[in-house]
Amino acid sequence: MKLDVSNYSTEELFQSLESVDDIQFPEQALLVLKELLAKSGLTIEQIQDSFKSGNSLDIIGTLPVFSTIASDILNANNDVSEKLNRLSIKL
Repeated sequence: MKLDVSNYSTEELFQSLESVDDIQFPEQALLVLKELLAKSGLTIEQIQDSFKSGNSLDIIGTLPVFSTIASDILNANNDVSEKLNRLSIKL
């Protein structure tokens, strides 16, 4: 069964891109990325930047209580950036 992401909002596509396992499901990850590129009008570099730059990270990272949360967010963002690098080769 083919994944249909044509009705996904841009926000849903960003969330899907973040959560899909591109190694186990490369076709689905590529489909999500292509739809996100088409709907958002962004480039892969701009999408990577959107995951790398989180204004909330600037605030959260300065608070000791939330340093673990900030670290988790940075790790997740790095994972997405690596995923985008793998997928861009397949475009």
